[in-house]
Amino acid sequence: LESIGAPDTDPRGIYVVSVIGVQSSAKSTLLNFLFGCGFAVRAGRCTRGLYASYLRPANGSRPMLVLDSEGLLSLGSEGSVFDGQIALMCMTCSHLVLVNHKGELSRQLQDLLEVCLFAMRHLRLTRLQPRLAFVLRDQHDRSRTVHEDMLKQMRNHLEVAARTLGSPLHELILLDSTAVFLLPSAVTSELRQGQEVCWTSELFAREVLHLRSEVFRWLGEDASKPSDRGPHEFSSLATWLDYAANVWETLDQFGEQLLHYRTIHDIELRRELADVAKTAVRDALDGTGGKGECEGGTAAGFHARARQMVDSFVARMHANPSKLDLETTDLELSRALACLRDEFVAQLEEIFQERASSPRFSATAKEQAKQQIRTPIEWAFENHLYTWKLHLKKASDERAMHELWVHFTGVLNRHLARSGHRSCLSEAESHELFEGEWRSYEASYRARLSTLIKEWQTLAHEVTLLFNHAVGKLQHEAGALALLKEVGPQQVALHQGQGRSNGVASLLEQTDEEWAEQYFYLGFWNTVKMKGLALLQSAESDGASSSLRTNIIPRIRQAVQQGLQQLRSEIVSRAVLDEATAAESLRHITCTILHDMETRLITDASVSLKRPQML
Repeated sequence: LESIGAPDTDPRGIYVVSVIGVQSSAKSTLLNFLFGCGFAVRAGRCTRGLYASYLRPANGSRPMLVLDSEGLLSLGSEGSVFDGQIALMCMTCSHLVLVNHKGELSRQLQDLLEVCLFAMRHLRLTRLQPRLAFVLRDQHDRSRTVHEDMLKQMRNHLEVAARTLGSPLHELILLDSTAVFLLPSAVTSELRQGQEVCWTSELFAREVLHLRSEVFRWLGEDASKPSDRGPHEFSSLATWLDYAANVWETLDQFGEQLLHYRTIHDIELRRELADVAKTAVRDALDGTGGKGECEGGTAAGFHARARQMVDSFVARMHANPSKLDLETTDLELSRALACLRDEFVAQLEEIFQERASSPRFSATAKEQAKQQIRTPIEWAFENHLYTWKLHLKKASDERAMHELWVHFTGVLNRHLARSGHRSCLSEAESHELFEGEWRSYEASYRARLSTLIKEWQTLAHEVTLLFNHAVGKLQHEAGALALLKEVGPQQVALHQGQGRSNGVASLLEQTDEEWAEQYFYLGFWNTVKMKGLALLQSAESDGASSSLRTNIIPRIRQAVQQGLQQLRSEIVSRAVLDEATAAESLRHITCTILHDMETRLITDASVSLKRPQML
């Protein structure tokens, strides 16, 4: 930045303009003609990733950063995820995005924009609303009516997609119904004396000048509009670079989980399929509307059947406490419960296949969902098996107490028999006799108890498996929950207060500076510390430097702490942590805690939160 003379701060700020479009649609050529850039132009791929040109007008007006992006939707592309990342990078880091396209607006381009809206909505990458303008190239008939109708149709589709996501289109992007510009072919050629001669047509040059005036008009209008969503502009190239680096880091880390969808229709189908799977699992567990009811059999679900089985074995165990071999009974119950589990897994798969028989659902999506639906039955099986183990432990303890009573009675009787029933034990003798016999009993009791007690590492591993199963299942619901990533048991095994000593601090143990660095965009904390500037400005705020330090982050920290305490108390009151509880907990975090922070706190302060990292 120093080598090109970019200032650290500029009171005028900078404009950022980018271009996206399919490969070989002459994006670089367009920018070269519009702004006098020097981007390479040739047939095939000539741009990798993002190229940039920094322009400083001689008249002292606001500098401009121009971004040239890699071609989208090509055979040589790295895939739809990378296409989405490039498009999102431009949309989240620019004031104006020129969508360069040869021919008419295509459905493929519309699908890509819809998926980008979906990712913008849930990643919450920026508070900047980029303006989209379509530049249609090589147009011989440049009557605006036809193309404006096509743009209105695309805008309608995007509005429907945005409403489906629960957010109006104007909160994500700016798209006027007339934001379409038609350009003739850039190059004219003809044969002269048997050789092809090419030159830039005067008509193209004139239309490009017209487009350039429109670009600056759009930028000026958007910059002059008052915004309740925070500052629109980047104060300097350095500020933009910090912000862009954060955005790309987030896209690189979390984008693949949202951008692998090809269309918004795929997203809706995945959600619908997830609902079908969720309903089928609930019916199999609770027995409402299951297959057995349709065929005249029992409609009881797995929970009811498993409880009935456990209760019957407990009754048998209490009816003949001395005659039953507890180990044999335990093995019998475990096998019966496993058979019941397998029966309901097969029944659940049949119910799911029947309800997901619509040809709208792809075979791949159904197979992925089918792999997920077995897990709730597995966890329900483990819960009922553990309930049986508790009953078994109680019966084993009662039997052990009875055996202990019999044992000490026998010890006393043998002592009395040896003494001819003529002497009694002294206090010292009774203590010695008891201690010896108790040590023997306690050793066997501890050995039996150790088979039931779960160590901390085992619990951490089980909780991690449960969490990861819930994450894998919830990712099909898309949205914010799709941003969750699986964790390892070492994260769970960090005891309270030991995270800092192990080099890994939990969210509530991190300092305000760490929060500002890791969970907010624009690197505003360093700017506030160095310059003392109120970078977080809103109509009501003054002295944002002190407000940030004493008000904003502490309020967010308090919201997180209260939300997690409430969540913890709910789990403790239920006295069970199963996959359903874990899934509800994760929904609570995303729908309540995170939503409360974003709507009540972040909006008031006009700050951009790194949503995936915080989540």
